[in-house]
Amino acid sequence: MTDEQIREAIAVAPKGANIKGVWERPMHLRKQYRGIPLTKRTDAVVRLISYDHKQVVIEKRENGELPAENAGLRGMEWVWHPYLLQSIKTGKEYIRLERGTNKDAKPKVVYLLDGQKQTEEQIAHMVLASELKSSKSDTFNVSVESMIQLGHYNVIDENEEMGDVEYA
Repeated sequence: MTDEQIREAIAVAPKGANIKGVWERPMHLRKQYRGIPLTKRTDAVVRLISYDHKQVVIEKRENGELPAENAGLRGMEWVWHPYLLQSIKTGKEYIRLERGTNKDAKPKVVYLLDGQKQTEEQIAHMVLASELKSSKSDTFNVSVESMIQLGHYNVIDENEEMGDVEYA
């Protein structure tokens, strides 16, 4: 998705609602496997929220556990607060997301080698160990260019590419 498409998707998404997010990115490979077209596609329930408006953050700022003002994220600057960030070093844009509140909605991950679905066991020897660790953080950044769908805003036809992938 482009910056403009992300902004449109955010504009029509209900505030604080659980929405669908789909993104795909190249995986970080071990030296001997570099150049292999291996990607990771994630389909998850996410939320677009302002960290500063979360009740727990407000309470922590009031009692002094957190600084009075948000100091931002190291190495990043806001392009459109609180949704879009830009890396100071690379200029790459990211969208700030939070995990959805539905505990039953687990993220679905598919590994694609040259467009063909692979299991984690099949690709584990090719990727860096950090690629297979799951994050414990509730908030995370996703590259704008990696986004395929945000809410009802989908940049590819469901039948064209998304429909070909079955999630485990």
